[in-house]
Amino acid sequence: MSAALGTGTLVVTLLVVVVILSLVRRKKLPPPEAFFPYFRQKPVLYWFVDAEANARNWWDFGGRTSKVPNRGYLAIALKNCIVSQAADFQIVPLIGRQDTLEKLHAPDTYAVQLPPALWRAYVISNLCAYKGGLVIDGNSVLTLGKPLAPVLLPHGAARIGSSPDEMRVAVNARTPGAQPYIGWAAKPNHPAWMATAKAYRDLTSAGPQAWTSAIARRMGQKLMADESTRGMSILREVDGSRKADGTARTLEDYFGRSGNTDITMLDPKARVVMYDGEDLERRYEYNWFLRLSKEQLDESEIAWTYYAGLH
Repeated sequence: MSAALGTGTLVVTLLVVVVILSLVRRKKLPPPEAFFPYFRQKPVLYWFVDAEANARNWWDFGGRTSKVPNRGYLAIALKNCIVSQAADFQIVPLIGRQDTLEKLHAPDTYAVQLPPALWRAYVISNLCAYKGGLVIDGNSVLTLGKPLAPVLLPHGAARIGSSPDEMRVAVNARTPGAQPYIGWAAKPNHPAWMATAKAYRDLTSAGPQAWTSAIARRMGQKLMADESTRGMSILREVDGSRKADGTARTLEDYFGRSGNTDITMLDPKARVVMYDGEDLERRYEYNWFLRLSKEQLDESEIAWTYYAGLH
């Protein structure tokens, strides 16, 4: 007991000395975790959406007024993410491109004009490369109420999922082809993310004439293959976006009536389901879903609401 008290007194004394010296020399104080390991901050989870926002007291972020997306399904997706991941991550919602640009490392002038798929790739790769942490495209990802930290923390860099271009793939496959909606970096400057971020920054700085969908598709798959040689892990089993036979779930599976899909057949290891948010907005037959309020979604029986835990 006396030894523990002695150690505590020594640490406090050391802290006081450092504070005094910092004030005298006008130098910035070291971070708290330099003295107390339990002060170490959680890794950051950047949840970004390419959408407009409302500012109101919707969720308690330390008593501050927070921006939230102005669409009902995005508000539910953000709340799900907070509830299931806040114990392990510091949640940072980025609502709209301006919010997101403020977090990026020296964003290119043309970045705000990027088409949605390239914007998503640019944001995820740059945040993972220069900031580190977990980056989620909130318009394409729905968390399932299970923590992601246990499966991510053992990896220096990781992507979750499998490419929607693959017609059929085993859940435990280890080949490249992750979906481009979630990225993880245990710390900044991982070689896989740095190489990918540079590629997207070079493409962005080349200007709009370089941004064809054909280039984007080929480039994305090529970069993911290259990432695997630089230490990127592909975590397919966490992705509930594929059925037991290896086929991908379609928008019809998510946004059709719950009786027409196998919502109860998710693999126990699944922690997220993913769909292409850009495709969802482009498909006119789902415009009704984009307009539903949170209250209307609570009363709906489409499959998406079951995945969201509303039933």
